[in-house]
Amino acid sequence: MAVIYLTSVSGSPGVTSATVGLALAWPRPVVLIEADIAKPSGILTGYLRGQVNLSHGLTPLSVQHQRGELTPNAVMKQTVGLGPNKVLVPGFSNINAAAGAGTSFWGGLGNALAAISAQGTDILIDGGRLGPRDDRAVLMQTADLVALVARPVIPDFFAIRARRAEVGETLARVGHDDWMGLLLIDAHDEAFTDAEVSKAVQLPVLGRLANDPRAAAVFSVGAEPTAKTKKSALTRDLTLLPNVLDQAIRERRNKLGAIPLEEVNA
Repeated sequence: MAVIYLTSVSGSPGVTSATVGLALAWPRPVVLIEADIAKPSGILTGYLRGQVNLSHGLTPLSVQHQRGELTPNAVMKQTVGLGPNKVLVPGFSNINAAAGAGTSFWGGLGNALAAISAQGTDILIDGGRLGPRDDRAVLMQTADLVALVARPVIPDFFAIRARRAEVGETLARVGHDDWMGLLLIDAHDEAFTDAEVSKAVQLPVLGRLANDPRAAAVFSVGAEPTAKTKKSALTRDLTLLPNVLDQAIRERRNKLGAIPLEEVNA
């Protein structure tokens, strides 16, 4: 199975909405880790509308880490349900706890997630926005794929180019320098092609998601799904995206001689 880390280096292109939507469309058991440190859990109050236990998540896991008890089983005990075979480990309950987590915690969490993945469950990580000298770099290094979420607009191109070398060097330290690509959220005011975007920032485009605020609101603020949103372009793109990401990981593993991922529809 795989660990996929979604993050942004510019603005707010919709990392959380994309990660929640992707988790719900995922064809296998999946654990979503809300590792955004810029705010308290937005998924509990957004998609889940504050209707679940707020005591679960990364805050108690950070306490368990201090006690040397951050295990795969401890992680799974902090999950809340998102859907059939889909669970969430909510983010920190407050930003002060998030700021104090440190490299040691994120490294320990990464080790636990790698073990969960090895046991047959995929991991999606909502990394929010990647900050400078971000302690979560050690968590990003455990991923089989890092997807930079961005819009195909010129300001995002420059933001990515400004951080491209830094992120690449972070991944290169563990031999993952080419384990990175772009997940584009379409913009209504620009029409750059995948080839143009890839050339501008020197990264492959993994996939695109339609810009559909009404459908995205289902994942970001828990809006009630309608017949229209269920058939929207965004829903269609999210349904196709797991295959695209699987293929990217499979091709890289095949190159390295590793065992390929199971077929999505197996």
